[in-house]
Amino acid sequence: TVSSVMAAAAVSVVRSSMERKVDSIVVFTETGASARTIARYRLDVPVIAVTASEKVAEAMAVSYGITPVVINMKGGKFTTPKVVFDELVKREILDRGDLVVVVHGSKWYGFGMTNAVQVSEV
Repeated sequence: TVSSVMAAAAVSVVRSSMERKVDSIVVFTETGASARTIARYRLDVPVIAVTASEKVAEAMAVSYGITPVVINMKGGKFTTPKVVFDELVKREILDRGDLVVVVHGSKWYGFGMTNAVQVSEV
């Protein structure tokens, strides 16, 4: 089910952030559910929730440990977060050289599509 895949991804994120010294967790989210699921663990690193929706960002703004960021992304297959990393550096949310855990789905948009976790350097 969608919730069990997200729960497995959240556990993977928690393990990755504890095993490595990561600076942030960047979550690509359509509804905010993925970011809120991860933030429930109250990790010592910021959870940056990237969404294309102002409404979703506003709803996440009151969630513990989440920094919502609105970035309009092209739809289609998820390939690399480089464009988003560049924008987050420009907005002074991330720094070059930061080690981040990236949580995303196989496509940029789509509810319930979160199914991948990777560690990347900005």
